[in-house]
Amino acid sequence: FCLHHYSTLGLAEGLHAEGAVFNSLLGLLFWEIVYSADVPDAFRDPGQALPLDWDSDHFYQARKEGIDVRLAELRGLEREELASEVVDSWLKNHGVVSLVNWNIFNSEERLRLMVLCFDPVSLAAVLERMLVDHRSTRSGLPDLTVWDSGTREIRCVEVKGPGDRLSTKQILWVRFLNSVGVGTEVCHVLPLGSLCGSSRSPVKRTSGSSKSPNKRTSGSSKSPSPIKEVVKPVKVRGNRKKSKVNFESCKLEKVTTGKVDENKNVAPLKKSSKKRVKKVVKVDSDEDFVL
Repeated sequence: FCLHHYSTLGLAEGLHAEGAVFNSLLGLLFWEIVYSADVPDAFRDPGQALPLDWDSDHFYQARKEGIDVRLAELRGLEREELASEVVDSWLKNHGVVSLVNWNIFNSEERLRLMVLCFDPVSLAAVLERMLVDHRSTRSGLPDLTVWDSGTREIRCVEVKGPGDRLSTKQILWVRFLNSVGVGTEVCHVLPLGSLCGSSRSPVKRTSGSSKSPNKRTSGSSKSPSPIKEVVKPVKVRGNRKKSKVNFESCKLEKVTTGKVDENKNVAPLKKSSKKRVKKVVKVDSDEDFVL
């Protein structure tokens, strides 16, 4: 939706790739330096995507001279020359496991049109910040990169949803990109149906739900059958009468015996703890009267 929004503003092309755009440009323009075999013990496996000292302080210190020379070259290039170097490196190394994300650009022509929108001095400043301390600057880059190849306008956009806030690294990147001439802004997205939104999401209705279930129509289905009354005999001491139990009202009359207080609450009879003692009457036998 954000890409569509910016297309209505004249920025028809766009990518949702976060830091993959600048990391890919870094890999393409500094391929010979990043993957140089001059640094000892940087590569131990031919399938390594990055040198072992990548994201460490040693990376820039070990290649400082070559990186500084390359940055000076990029600052002196024209836009067309910069785009040509990027495309040449793309065609030469395409498909190699590396820092470059080969899937974000469907053709080298689209890559060339995007690079033409960058000012070489501005792009060199961004890549320098990443090369000096990539571990601290690899995150926080904007979500979207949108551009117009006709006017050569390019813009980076950080998208934030409801309740989302900018992190410290994102704030630093937004400020830095604007300071070097790469237009960057934050796009806040509001959900449909929220109190802050302009519209509410429609209520889902199923077929035939508009009719009230209480209304009867001619030729409609039979009305629901009423709940049957179930008669169940209840045994009561004394008067042996049968009472009816109506389950429809879910009320069951209970017959209890016991003492009733003023609030008509039935109190159970207390059982006496005293044991009954049978009285034994001693009857004198006839033998006692024999003389």
